[in-house]
Amino acid sequence: MNGYEFYPEDGSTLYEEEAWELSEQARSLWLRLTFAGEYSEGMSPVQIQGRKYLPMFPARDGVYTIEQVREKFLAVFSKEFTDKTLNAAIASKDLLEYNGNVYAAYRKNRGKTSYNSWADHVRDDGAGKFTVVMGVSMPPDGSTVYVELPTEKTRQASSYLRIIPTGIGRNDV
Repeated sequence: MNGYEFYPEDGSTLYEEEAWELSEQARSLWLRLTFAGEYSEGMSPVQIQGRKYLPMFPARDGVYTIEQVREKFLAVFSKEFTDKTLNAAIASKDLLEYNGNVYAAYRKNRGKTSYNSWADHVRDDGAGKFTVVMGVSMPPDGSTVYVELPTEKTRQASSYLRIIPTGIGRNDV
């Protein structure tokens, strides 16, 4: 069309806007699972089998089963990371399904805690796989610890088309 040819996005390109969105989603999911007590969104913990838990997601998100949690993770993280992380959380009872909801273990940090984390960068690992690297400033000296969260951009997740001028090969762009 007008000297351009349209190709469906193959998932191998991560655009800047997508990278920021992907990194924020990865950070949010990881924090919800790992530090439920610190990110309670005003919810009070409940006692289940002698341990405190918080709903992993607010009711407005409509996530009530571990399978739905898995789907949320798979929309952001690689299958390997999702399975490893959720299976470990389930085995340690840090994540459980109870009375029509999914709960994450309630944890409050003791001592000096960092509340300052950010998406430091997104690394392209090839084949549509990316790693979100979070920086966390740790007290008391402000040193930075980096946490790597492997993510994956699926073909279905992309709504972009690559627009390539006619006469230039796909591999030349």
